[in-house]
Amino acid sequence: MQKDKTMKLRTLRRYLQENEVSPVLAVPVQRQVEQRLAYRESIAEGDVAALQLLSVALRSQLRFEIQRPQLLRHPMFRLWTSINVKMMHRACMKAVSFEHLRPQDDLFGPGSGASAAHILVSGTMSYTQYPESSPENEEVVQPVAVGQWLCEAALWVEWTCVGKAETHSSCQLLAVDAEELSSCVQQDSLVRDLASEYGKQFHKRVTSACPPHAPWPTDLAVPFTDFCDLVVSMRSEVQLTIGREAVHYLSTSRAARSIDKLREEVESLKSIVLVTGEGAVIRAVSLVVLRAEDDCGRVFMQVGKWEAGAQMKGDLQLPGAKQD
Repeated sequence: MQKDKTMKLRTLRRYLQENEVSPVLAVPVQRQVEQRLAYRESIAEGDVAALQLLSVALRSQLRFEIQRPQLLRHPMFRLWTSINVKMMHRACMKAVSFEHLRPQDDLFGPGSGASAAHILVSGTMSYTQYPESSPENEEVVQPVAVGQWLCEAALWVEWTCVGKAETHSSCQLLAVDAEELSSCVQQDSLVRDLASEYGKQFHKRVTSACPPHAPWPTDLAVPFTDFCDLVVSMRSEVQLTIGREAVHYLSTSRAARSIDKLREEVESLKSIVLVTGEGAVIRAVSLVVLRAEDDCGRVFMQVGKWEAGAQMKGDLQLPGAKQD
């Protein structure tokens, strides 16, 4: 292996000399090649020849087991797994894969079309927006956190990147191909219906996100696409499906009596219940809030509430109410 590295470096130096590349550029080129030749990559699935001996069913189950911790961070993937785990096995075989990037690699750049979503598994990355390709007036750099999705929008809409994602160390990412995922989803009518409704609500947020009511969407975030925000806007039949799965998820850890009461609320559509990407079961409530401001910038506020048989209780907030 050392002999192979030496040969590659010798060939590179000869190539640079023959093409009269200036030392200013030749030195950093050689330095980066040396660093990358010294990098020891993790063992990829393709490197394990013995896996080819497994049946497709067992191999897909193995791949799902490995990819599961990352995929379940997304509440929709968690929901699909609960409904049809075999469909998710197929999705992992066809649409999901690990990618390994070295330091100073670009995952994507501004203006490039995104055909897949990624989640950072390990390593350090940054995301940069430039004035030429985004609404920002100056260059904006922010870190990408482990577990954060990049270009999730590519799974639900036609998406063009508005910034650049660059690695600063060796990084492992999980990639989900949008077209292949869509093909897998079509095979289950219930999952397809959930994906369609999620995509419709996500698309509405992308097209409506603009100042002054919301920030512009980026490759890291689209305003108001939290799972709760999307679910409360979905059709009641879809909310019912999501609620039933949440109740089923709770049924193994709660008393039957409390579960029965919650189930009644879900079935009657009195409560919207869902499971988050972290596995927490919560109620989603939609609120209507009024903000009224006069020409002087004064905002109409609620300062308190009158309670039966008691004096007024201070409660400073914008006036609003729960939406039925």
